[in-house]
Amino acid sequence: MGINPNPLFLTQTFFISTINLKNLKSPKKVVNLFYMNKIKPSVFFFVVLISLSGCSTTKLTVDLTADAVKQGIGAFYEESDLELARRGIEANIKLMEVFYKADPQNKNLRILLSQAYAGYSFIFLETDLLYANNKIEAEKITARINDFYRRGLRYGLSILEEDSVFKKAVEKNDLELFASCMSRITEKEALFWTVFNWSLLLNMNRDSVDTVADLPKLHLLADRMIYLDKS
Repeated sequence: MGINPNPLFLTQTFFISTINLKNLKSPKKVVNLFYMNKIKPSVFFFVVLISLSGCSTTKLTVDLTADAVKQGIGAFYEESDLELARRGIEANIKLMEVFYKADPQNKNLRILLSQAYAGYSFIFLETDLLYANNKIEAEKITARINDFYRRGLRYGLSILEEDSVFKKAVEKNDLELFASCMSRITEKEALFWTVFNWSLLLNMNRDSVDTVADLPKLHLLADRMIYLDKS
């Protein structure tokens, strides 16, 4: 029987995983710690069991969280109350970044963060921009949009850059090398959200020569995305 990754369980498990129990020399301190934070005994014994088996409770909690959010992400798209959906995405972005700090190699989290920044910017911030009251407000919103698309792009690219050749092509800004390593890209989800963020970032900065210069690379990635989708 699998573990039920409900939010309370995940939060409490993550809390315990960040504590060095060895430093709490008194058994009474351990008991008080769990009593004050209202941590269920079942969670405590689960963490102890995992610790004795040599597993990392922090990594396990992050894995469970990423899987749970990925499976339930459809709830955001089904939500008819846009304000509720907006607040939910805002809160979950920060929660996911907390877990990302604990396990920066977690692929599911990076994909979710890339997706969250893209979706939040496209659905909410670009709508805010349409209804900006003045130039100053519009400039502030535009800056946030650009920042969020760059964050989403960075998370997506970090997965693609696990291939050393592709990473070298990006770092050296070598278009020929970039084109030659397209066949090495196999991560469909990471590629999709990378293209999504990059496309919208370019769209927001059509007057920027430096930004538009990336268009050939974006075309290559988009073509690779279409190829993988058909295969």
